[in-house]
Amino acid sequence: MEEFDVVVIGGGPGGYPASISCARHGMKVCLIEEKALGGVCLNQGCIPTKALVQIARKVQPFSAMGINSTSSFSWEKILDSLEKEVILRLRAGISFLLKANGVQVKPGTGIFLEPGRVEVNGQLIKTKNIILATGSKPLVPALFQGEERILTSDDIWSLKKLPERLAIIGGGVIGCELACIFSSFGVRVTIYEMCPHLLPGQDEEIVSLLEKSLQEKGIQVKTGKKIESTEEIPEEVILLAIGRTANLSDLADRGLAVENNGIKVDNQLRTNLDKVYAAGDVNGIYQYAYVATREGLVAASSITGKQETMDYHCLPVSIFTQPEIGSCGLTENQARTSNIAVKIGRFPFSSLGRAQAERKTTGLVKVVAEAGTLKISGIHIIGEAATELVALATVIVKLGLKINDVEKILFCHPTFAEAVMEAVSDTVGQSIHLPPRRHGQ
Repeated sequence: MEEFDVVVIGGGPGGYPASISCARHGMKVCLIEEKALGGVCLNQGCIPTKALVQIARKVQPFSAMGINSTSSFSWEKILDSLEKEVILRLRAGISFLLKANGVQVKPGTGIFLEPGRVEVNGQLIKTKNIILATGSKPLVPALFQGEERILTSDDIWSLKKLPERLAIIGGGVIGCELACIFSSFGVRVTIYEMCPHLLPGQDEEIVSLLEKSLQEKGIQVKTGKKIESTEEIPEEVILLAIGRTANLSDLADRGLAVENNGIKVDNQLRTNLDKVYAAGDVNGIYQYAYVATREGLVAASSITGKQETMDYHCLPVSIFTQPEIGSCGLTENQARTSNIAVKIGRFPFSSLGRAQAERKTTGLVKVVAEAGTLKISGIHIIGEAATELVALATVIVKLGLKINDVEKILFCHPTFAEAVMEAVSDTVGQSIHLPPRRHGQ
């Protein structure tokens, strides 16, 4: 029977970084992956869909500043190039890193038996520590099971040709991103969302701008719509994007405590079983790849004796719609609901030099600051480069910077980041590139 210091089940964005981190601390590590290294993030989710976002931008007709252009495309060749030029290269890179760090990779289904014992391909493995990073799968309610038209976000890569009409059930992050992608390729898209607005939990003012932009692109948005039967949906293909559920398998039967559709963990990612950890989607806390990575590293630190803890405060969100959205911290509604007196600053991209130069003027930065302390509690962005600018926003909110702290920082010109600076100044009516506020505004 082979013995290891650490066995990691799952080679996605939670599992493989944890494996490397443990190995770099001199531990003997085994990583078990039943499908492909990189998990859903690399092979069906984050990476290939963002590649599609960039391709979709290129195939859209362009007309500005004396230039008129159109593009043709082959859907089949696009998927083939994504597989060969993006996914396989990154997968090979992960494989190289694991090998270079001395991690032993075992293809197959890892089965957690009990603390200290794992099985893979019928082989028993003894280990001091176990990290469960088995990820999640698309949620498919009984209403949609057996329906031939149904696809999930994991299945879109099997589409041999694009449909003329596509229904997307769910107006969350995945649904909105895929709506923008398919619409750019000429598919007529309708989003059905049960809540009153798309992207529940995001700032309502930002979401309203997105909804307007989607409708201008020809995407139909039907909010407040609960689907009772698939017969209500006329589109030829139905893409289900209502969330994902943790890959728990029989883990609860092995004595692991389960809570909120995930393995219950503490802030060091420890489960209720000794020396067993759970990182990523399987713990049901947040289903973001970057959260999974951080959780995997925190679990590794617990094993290696560093005793780091997971901090979910100021969690940034990047949404790759057209236009993009980036957000961090409290929304205006969340602040007011919590009886926090706030000052709101806004700066439209239409007043931004860089945005005008690039003809990317659809957008807005919104800042939520506490009225008393002038501490910045939230920054919400819609527009070009929002998914990059949110990193700056996160630093500002995370460090608890106040308005005058940010005003002392020099921002290069012309950049999209200047919109953050101007919105911060606007919270106190001091944005240079906006008209002066009237008394009482």
